[in-house]
This record gives sequence, C-alpha cells and structure tokens, in this order.
Amino acid sequence: MSDGGNAIESFSHESASYLPTAEFSSQALIKTQAEYERLYKESIDSPETFWERETSDLVFRKKWSTLFDWQLPFAKWFVGSELNITESCLDRHLQTDRKHKRAIIWEGEPGETVEYT
Repeated sequence: MSDGGNAIESFSHESASYLPTAEFSSQALIKTQAEYERLYKESIDSPETFWERETSDLVFRKKWSTLFDWQLPFAKWFVGSELNITESCLDRHLQTDRKHKRAIIWEGEPGETVEYT
C-alpha cells in the first residue's frame, strides 16, 4: 500500500492462457477469439449499434432515450428505459416449449434441492 494506506496496489504477473476445447467453442455464443475481438471493437466504435443488437432479446417496457450518460465518476446506462427483468428471464418463455423447463434450481445443505418451473 502507498499514500499512507489510501490506495491498494496489485501486482499480478499471470500470463498463462487456457484455450477452450473445440467441443466447448462449437456450442459457445462467441466461438472464436477473432469473433470476440470484432465484437469488442464494435462495442467501442459503435456502441449504439452493438447494444441495440445485444439487448434485442430483452423485454423493455420503455426503450432508453440515451444509451449512456458518462459523467465520471458516475455512469448511467440505458437512461430512461424501463425493464422488468423477470419478463426477460421467465415470463417470455411461458408461451413456448420451454414453459415446463426448470427455471431455478436451488441447492441447500446437505444436498437438499428444490426445482421451480
């Protein structure tokens, strides 16, 4: 620590890299490092286009008026939007074949489980 105890310094020197298996990558949403880098660049160069697409499967009751308001040290995202996350996570599946799939699996001690559909 420095600054008389007002700052925390971190010294991480990890340089190992672990690639996913081909089987894992084939089932992943982002399948390659190149695809990840393209999406990352788009998120920086064209955040409105990127986030419009990436949030397209969420159920917004009211769409945002401003994507972000960046006033350091504060940041606000999706300004003016209204979102009920349970609609996006659960309710939208009630009219599909997924309506009887497990939505939540709770595991307690010792080995107790409760499943909610």
